[in-house]
Amino acid sequence: MTTAQNLLNSCKYDSFDDLSFPTIADYFGINNISSEERMVILLGLYEGMYRFINDDDKFTEQLHNNLVSNSLMTFIHSFYQNKQTGYYKKFVDLNIVIPFQQ
Repeated sequence: MTTAQNLLNSCKYDSFDDLSFPTIADYFGINNISSEERMVILLGLYEGMYRFINDDDKFTEQLHNNLVSNSLMTFIHSFYQNKQTGYYKKFVDLNIVIPFQQ
């Protein structure tokens, strides 16, 4: 299972319970794991993306491709550009950054 697939399962079930450490490092950033608020905001963003995309394969492919190309932050901002959700507003207001992990 890839980290994108692991994140997909967490989005489907609105739960952090089964998130692996590599998934957290990839999609939440080590710098954000000490803040429950930031983790909830990020999971909310990914859940929103999953609901809008509404296709498991497309969701995991887009996340994975943007992760490996170091464009995850750009993808999140462009995805939510015309979808100003509460989680996205908090993401921007708190200036949350997901650093590229290599």
